[in-house]
Amino acid sequence: MDRNVSTWRHGGRGSGILLSQSEAEPPEQRRSYRAPHYLMWICLLAACIGTSWFGIQIILIPQPRGFTPDWHNARWVQASDNTSPVAYFRYEARFEVMPDSAFVTVAASQVFRLYINGVYIGSNRMDFVSGGAPQTYMFDVSSALHGKVNIVGLRVSNVDRGIPQARATLAAMWGNQLRYYGTDKSWKATGVATLAYPRMGKTLYDWSKPNFDANQWPMAQPVEPPSPSPLLMVNPLIYERSLPTHWLSAGLDQESYFVRQFTVPAGFGDALLRIMATGEADIFINDHLYMKWNGQVNVPQDNVVNYLDVKTHNGQSAPYRNGLLLGVYDISPYLHAGTNTIAVHVLAPGTTTAKVGLETLKSAMSMDMLLGSAGNYSNPLASDASWHVSTQAEAGWMQGSNAALNWPRPSPVGRPGASHAYYLPDSDTSRNVQVIPPLLLLRVIACCSAAVLALWLLLTRVLRRYYPSLWNARKAASLVFLPALAFEVALIVLARETQIPQPFPYVWQWSLVLAVILGLSGLMLWRHARRQAYDQGDISP
Repeated sequence: MDRNVSTWRHGGRGSGILLSQSEAEPPEQRRSYRAPHYLMWICLLAACIGTSWFGIQIILIPQPRGFTPDWHNARWVQASDNTSPVAYFRYEARFEVMPDSAFVTVAASQVFRLYINGVYIGSNRMDFVSGGAPQTYMFDVSSALHGKVNIVGLRVSNVDRGIPQARATLAAMWGNQLRYYGTDKSWKATGVATLAYPRMGKTLYDWSKPNFDANQWPMAQPVEPPSPSPLLMVNPLIYERSLPTHWLSAGLDQESYFVRQFTVPAGFGDALLRIMATGEADIFINDHLYMKWNGQVNVPQDNVVNYLDVKTHNGQSAPYRNGLLLGVYDISPYLHAGTNTIAVHVLAPGTTTAKVGLETLKSAMSMDMLLGSAGNYSNPLASDASWHVSTQAEAGWMQGSNAALNWPRPSPVGRPGASHAYYLPDSDTSRNVQVIPPLLLLRVIACCSAAVLALWLLLTRVLRRYYPSLWNARKAASLVFLPALAFEVALIVLARETQIPQPFPYVWQWSLVLAVILGLSGLMLWRHARRQAYDQGDISP
């Protein structure tokens, strides 16, 4: 039958009312969703996954962010004797007393290689090749210093044939006193390769050694106007704050169990945990295993025949440097205001590490924390009196049970030589394994999924009056998440762009944008359903 054909509906008292065919059809036939039910469940599942992913990133995973480096009057400099795309910078630092620790802050126009006394320290080559954004770097150089005369060597190369430029600061620390040696006219620089590699040179890095003759090198030339300096991607306090002067030990046993409680004020910002241990260490925070750290430096097993052969190492110094690695972690997502518990299980060093003298300390460790924000930081782990230690574990010791808090105090021991600081933001290697506690992970997923389902049910109830059946209202309500999901996917794709300033996009500002998009989607869906119902005469204006 043609839809325009009219039909009669008889009312009371024999009167008749003329209706069109479209008006005579029941609402279920005029306006029903033909989409199968499984599409609705797919939309809800995608919404739960997207919300949980964003929530996990914001709540449980520390996000990288930039810090403005303090250059302490260091200037951008360049070589004045040549316009070669490769330049060499050299500074001679003299110490009457060897510093307790030292670090270098460095930025370059493009690719740099840093040496201390001929020891290769680090480079930004991999970041540059991978297309990473320019940034400033910090390196712990304590173990490379020796004697009264120390040389900072910097090789900078520009692949675009531009003039290489560098900005660097050597910081030496005696106790809590810091002294800085920044790039200026006291540094030497040359772009002439023959001055860096004389004919009788033995290695490719002789120019960065103390006994190298650099009298023919001219002074570095300050750059005018100075170039803007990129940001640091690590908190500089990691290097600027001195490490503990002693370690804690339970004695000469192979295993030690440390536990203590500490108070965190409300509204704290960052919480950076620094740890060194003679062997492998398992670290628990509030009864959750958060990290496994192995700070031992492998002793190289070079063949005695080629150990002293420079060609074997391709012109590089031996990679081994005596000492222990310092692990640094951002644990702010795992702390809460009030009393927190930290527990550490330390194993004695293996036979390889024992060769460098660490076997005398067995299972010992050193730990501190930088807690605060906006330059105002404190160390809640400063007092050794709150630590408790045992050579045997007891039930509930990771939670700070009464039995564990009655353990005796650890014994302070001397610091076992030099250490090297390495910032480890969520790196997963055989030496450093960070674990997201499964219980916290499930809790975030459950809360995010519950929020999605609650919003869906609420919107279903609002739309029910505009749709002929409950299932149709549910299907329509499930569409509200699609615009926010599409926007979240776009943010995740953009996050792979290395030139975008960090942190991005897992911050509360973008969470607010997603919430606004979700709210606007719900409003538009409601207006559309109401308008459609009004046009078809299901509701009065």
